[in-house]
Amino acid sequence: MRDRVPLLLRGRERQHFYVTEPGNLGIAPVVSILLELGHTITTLENWAVVNPVMDFLIAKGMNVEPRWDGRLPDGLDAVICNSATPDSHYLVQAATKRRIRVVGRGPAIGGIADLHRYRVGVTGTSGKSTIAAMTTTVLGAVGSPSYIIGAPFPGRDFGGHLTSDPELAFLVVEAHEDDLAIFATRWDAFVLANFAEYPDHVDRFGGPDGLHEMLVEALRNAKNGLLLVCADDRGAMKVAVDSGVEFITYGTSADADWHVTGIRFGATTTTFDLLSRTENKIVAKNVMVPLPGLHAAVNAAAALVIGSAYGVEFSDGARQLATFQPPEGRFQMCGKHNGAEIVFDYANLPGEVDASVASAQHGKDSGRWERCIVVVGTGRKYVNSQWASGSHRLKLFADALRRADQVVLTQPYLNGPGPDMAGAALLGMLRDSGRDGDVYVERRELAAALREILQPRDLCLVTGGLLKTLPGELMKPRGLEVAEVRL
Repeated sequence: MRDRVPLLLRGRERQHFYVTEPGNLGIAPVVSILLELGHTITTLENWAVVNPVMDFLIAKGMNVEPRWDGRLPDGLDAVICNSATPDSHYLVQAATKRRIRVVGRGPAIGGIADLHRYRVGVTGTSGKSTIAAMTTTVLGAVGSPSYIIGAPFPGRDFGGHLTSDPELAFLVVEAHEDDLAIFATRWDAFVLANFAEYPDHVDRFGGPDGLHEMLVEALRNAKNGLLLVCADDRGAMKVAVDSGVEFITYGTSADADWHVTGIRFGATTTTFDLLSRTENKIVAKNVMVPLPGLHAAVNAAAALVIGSAYGVEFSDGARQLATFQPPEGRFQMCGKHNGAEIVFDYANLPGEVDASVASAQHGKDSGRWERCIVVVGTGRKYVNSQWASGSHRLKLFADALRRADQVVLTQPYLNGPGPDMAGAALLGMLRDSGRDGDVYVERRELAAALREILQPRDLCLVTGGLLKTLPGELMKPRGLEVAEVRL
């Protein structure tokens, strides 16, 4: 029922779109920009769950209908669906019956993209939001880009911004695979950051092989632009080679076209140099990024290379990155409890957890922290699926967590039962390797348990989107220090 053809926005008068679940962070940036373009957006009250995202969109002019009366408004141009909205949904069925177009997030992004001169897409199983945000920051040296990124930014917006530049020069998009955003437009520049062993959303494409083929098609679709692929990631490189198109590489790999070298780690920063293989010289020296970890340096390198293609001098790009404000949930400093620092990281997949724990280790090495306590909610990313051996996937998580001084596992839902099967299995793997201090705590008791565990100069690293409320729970009861963040 849905197609890839972009919405036609150029040269059209105000249009009226009905949107499902606009408070979702994937589609909220699209809704925000459509409102800024002057279009009318309507949604149902039962999707208008009270949250900061909905408050933001309603304040920008989004209409909320009190109830579903069985029919769509007259004069409706299209229904824009969240990727989780099935074709069997009553609203989709009503639109189809009246021959009103139904589109996903991808074609909606495509309509916005077609208004801009240069379109930059970033995809991969991890790091899309951060690379897109870094690229937006670097391009700020030559203009004010529009962007569509599925993550909020502290004190700014919820991932969607329409530039004040009347020429609409740049648009940077976090291009998801699950809603066809990777096919939203003919990209002028396209980044493939990685392709994980166990990626998200594979069930929608018939498994990892189906998603692999979709990414191959996406690269072929972008073959006339600048294609940038991370040389450090075997999955991404296989996709690129299988596509048969020309591409350039970046990363720490010795044969990368843009080689990240001279990396220095701090507790909350990473510094590196960038070498051009073509010129055989360092083109950017002492580039500092206010995020810890190897992945921060590699992601920043991709942003610098994209910026250089559009006239940003490497020195200017480096100065921009020094002021970078990461999206929320990217090794985010939240506050303190009993002298222990609380950090929230959205890490869900094995590689993401591994990178997050490695970043914490850099903080220990720098002397900022003495212990790293990692809190894990063993949600759906940890369980078995028809595409992966559950035990092997859990082993990848266990391998990532063994670098922590202590692991605290929990069922991710506040009122859920515990221990769950994945949590029990993961705890068993950790204890089998001699880690007797690792524990499982029921979610409702987690904050109290952590208050007993944490000591001065500890780092409490909370991982996974389902635990994003935990830092506030942990710090609030005693009026402890809380950073000005929105979690």
